Amino acid sequence: MIQKMNNSLVYIGTSGWSYNHWTGKFYPADLKNNKWLNYYSKEFNTVEVNSSFYHLPKLKTFVNWGKNTSGDFLFSVKVSRYITHIKRLIGCQEALDKLITAAKGLGEKLGPFLFQLPPNLKEDKSRLKIFLEILPKDYRFAFEFRDGSWFIKDIYDLLEEFNCAVVISSSPKFPYREKITGDFLLYKNARS
Repeated sequence: MIQKMNNSLVYIGTSGWSYNHWTGKFYPADLKNNKWLNYYSKEFNTVEVNSSFYHLPKLKTFVNWGKNTSGDFLFSVKVSRYITHIKRLIGCQEALDKLITAAKGLGEKLGPFLFQLPPNLKEDKSRLKIFLEILPKDYRFAFEFRDGSWFIKDIYDLLEEFNCAVVISSSPKFPYREKITGDFLLYKNARS
């Protein structure tokens, strides 16, 4: 799986693909919504799955997404808010295992898992270290910190140790930092 991302230098996509207001602007007006992902995958080579933040898609859903996209397409899967916002990375092994098991349905099209931490979660190196230790080594993981306290050398060093990326986000609502900590980069341009 990790080798897959090395086949392309840059993956460009959006956060989600299922938007009714894209009909007639991006998607042809007569294209049925069950064909949107396939159409999208011919224009972009990656997408962030947002629905997994709110509920766990079924294995067969991930399998179908993989089948309905072009050959070198990759999905980044946003991790459940249950893990990031409710459990706050503590005691969530079972939920994480369920997500990874389902997302494996994407096969070679599975890219990084995205952990978008809440803005009220302050830097906690020991919490993060304990969590990183439970992550399987054969997948990529990226962390989007929404509180500036996380952007310190100790956290960068810890993420480097586990080959996890810091998401670089250009949103005016959250801190912007450029730091590469993994063998891949996830950049989010959230400006309108």
